[in-house]
Amino acid sequence: MVHDWSTDRRFGWLYNVIAGSLIYIYEGSVEFIIKFATDSFTLCLGDGKIKAINRRESDKMEFYTEQGKDLYISLKGLINKNGGNFKSPKQAWFLSQYAEGYVGEFVERGYIDELEEGQGTIHIQFHLHFGHGYGKGNVPGSWFFVLDQHGVVKLYRFRYQRNRLEDGSWSGGWDLKGAELKWERTEITYFPPKKEEKPKPVSHSEWVGTVGDRQEFTLTVVKEIPVESQWGAKSIYILEDEAKNVIKYVSSNPYWNEGETYKMGARIKSHDEYRDTKQTVITRPTKIEEVPR
Repeated sequence: MVHDWSTDRRFGWLYNVIAGSLIYIYEGSVEFIIKFATDSFTLCLGDGKIKAINRRESDKMEFYTEQGKDLYISLKGLINKNGGNFKSPKQAWFLSQYAEGYVGEFVERGYIDELEEGQGTIHIQFHLHFGHGYGKGNVPGSWFFVLDQHGVVKLYRFRYQRNRLEDGSWSGGWDLKGAELKWERTEITYFPPKKEEKPKPVSHSEWVGTVGDRQEFTLTVVKEIPVESQWGAKSIYILEDEAKNVIKYVSSNPYWNEGETYKMGARIKSHDEYRDTKQTVITRPTKIEEVPR
């Protein structure tokens, strides 16, 4: 049955708040559902009196950032449609990059459980708005998602209360009042794919010559790596000799081209090793001649 409660004097204050909207009442129920524009309210009744009024959360929350709103929609969607489990490795990577390990005061106050190894959290803050006009029903709140490699583990709702000053008046700040566990995962259906261990390439590079000596080289430029720093730009050249030994040269005056081969004399500065590959570092090349292909 449908009744226009805007004419009922007991709900006059409510009519002013919702601007003449219709309230739909279902027989035998203790809930009134108010529908107007794009919002929905639920009235919880008892003994003929209104005990609480709650709007649909997706309508009443104003997030601090667009990123927070997007994360909330994604994570809540996983809970509602997929039991909290990730749907793909790409989604798991994207959402997990926002997870942090900080729980601090929340655990100390007993609001949430300690995080287990491999778990992280995403804390999303928002404001709740009730009624119309300045200062009416503007209450902060936040969602606290706990994630692991499988998806969302738990969802907490943090509630806040306005600070009171010593004289009993209200201040402009808010204190964390408590947390409620709203949801917890019951089944794991997503498992991250196992990473295949690729065999490391075997390097046959050996150190060349003796450190401190000068000798002749015929070297092919394999790669040039430009580097910029506070001291200016330079290039790191990775070269190979005729026996495929790796030679490294660093210069602030790049003048060699990748794929080209050069003859030169150079001093051996050091014998290094990088990622299990032996490298001979040279310096002060002279008498450089390009070898025709």
